[in-house]
Amino acid sequence: MKVTREVGFDDLKVVGTMSKDPARNWLWVLVGNSVRLLDLDTMNAMPAYKTSDEATNIAHNALDNSTVIALRGGVFHRYHTTDEAELIEVDHWVNEGQRVYWTTFDSQTGDLLTVGASGDVLTWKPRPLLQTEFDAQSASPTTEGIRSFQIIPSTPGQWPALVGDHNGTLFRLETRNSSRTDLRFDRDAFRKFAVIDEHRLVLANEESGQNIFDQRSNAFTKLPIPFSNGNFFVLADQWLADTDLSSNRIRLVDLNDSKNIITLPAYNPTCACIAPRNQRVFWNNNNSVMVRSLNENSEEKLLETFSRNPWHLRVSPDESLLAIGLSDREIYLWDWRANKRVGPVMMHEGQVYAVAFSPGGRTLLTVDDSATLRFWNITTGQQVSQTNLGITPGNSINTAKFTLDGNFVVVLHDGDNITTFRIR
Repeated sequence: MKVTREVGFDDLKVVGTMSKDPARNWLWVLVGNSVRLLDLDTMNAMPAYKTSDEATNIAHNALDNSTVIALRGGVFHRYHTTDEAELIEVDHWVNEGQRVYWTTFDSQTGDLLTVGASGDVLTWKPRPLLQTEFDAQSASPTTEGIRSFQIIPSTPGQWPALVGDHNGTLFRLETRNSSRTDLRFDRDAFRKFAVIDEHRLVLANEESGQNIFDQRSNAFTKLPIPFSNGNFFVLADQWLADTDLSSNRIRLVDLNDSKNIITLPAYNPTCACIAPRNQRVFWNNNNSVMVRSLNENSEEKLLETFSRNPWHLRVSPDESLLAIGLSDREIYLWDWRANKRVGPVMMHEGQVYAVAFSPGGRTLLTVDDSATLRFWNITTGQQVSQTNLGITPGNSINTAKFTLDGNFVVVLHDGDNITTFRIR
C-alpha cells in the first residue's frame, strides 16, 4: 500500500475519528478536545475548534451540510458548516449520559445512527436545517389591497395555503398555483382587517367599530372598543391589539372573551407581542420596551430604553428570548427574564421591515429595505445565509412568516403581493 499524500498537525498527538465532507473535499478530524478541518485540495489545516468535553465521534451529513460531534458524556452537538469553514451550532441533545462509540448518517434519509455503551443502535431525526439556497415561487393573487393573512396548517413539505383578506373579502389562496377562492364577499367598506384563523376575520370602520366576522355562520360579533386609526393585528391567535395613537395606548381585547380588555399606556405605540404560556405581553412605549403579566391589575415593568423607537417585537417559540427591531438597522435579542442582551447586535444594510422566529426557535428571519431575506443563528447571533427577494426595494415589505414546518417563508410585499419561498 502506497501513501499518496501526507499532512501533519504540529499541535495534535493522537488522531481520533474522521469524517469527510464530499461536496467541498474537506476532512473533519477529532483529537481529544479539538476539532480540526483539513482541506484535501490544498492540504491546509484550519484553526481548531475546542469542545467542552472529549469528542469521541463525528459524522457529516451531505444532505444538509451539517456535522454532528458526539462528546464522551453522551452529548451531541450539531453544527452548520459555512463555506468559510466555520462551525455554527444549531442543535444539541443528550443520550442519557452514555458514551457514544459510533455515529453515521443515513445517506438517503438524513437520519443519524449511533451506537452507545448499551450496544443498541439508535436512530435520531435531526430537525430541518436552513440552507443558503432558495427556490422562490410567486404566489400573488391579481387583486390589490391585501391587508393581512394567516397560514393554514398543512402537510409538512407541501406548499402552504393561506387565508387572507381584500377589502372585506375573506379568501383562501393556494400558494403553489396562486389559485384563489373567495370565502365571502362583503359589501361594507371596512378600513381595517386582521385574520384570526381559517374562518374568522376582524373588520373595522368608523361606523360599525370593531367586529369579528365568522364566515361559517355569516355572523358578526361586535367588540366593545371604538374604531381607531392605529395599527391593528392579532397576537397568539387570541388577542386583538389595537394601537390607539390619539390616546397613547394599546388596547388588547381577548377574542375568546371580549369583556377582557387590557389597556397598555404607550406613547407612539408601534408594536406588541405575547408569550402565551408565560402570560406576558411586551410592547413599546416610545423608545422603551415594557412587559407585564396578562393577569388583571398587573404592574408594568421597564425592560430597556433604546436610542430609537422599536418597530418589531417577536417572542421566540420557547418564550425565552425577545427579538427587538429598532426603527433603523438594528435587531437585538433580549433575555427578558434576566433583562439583558444576548449576543451581538444584528446589523442590516437598511431599515428592517419584517422579523420572525423559525418554528424551531434556532433561527431568526429578517427583511430589510434592500429586499434581502436574512437568516441569523440565534446561538451565535451571526448571519448564516441571505437571498435577494427579487421584489421592489424600499418601503415595500409588510410582513414575513414561517410556515409551521419551517420549510417555507411567506412574504407580504408591495401592499398587495404575496410571495412564498421554499427553503431547501
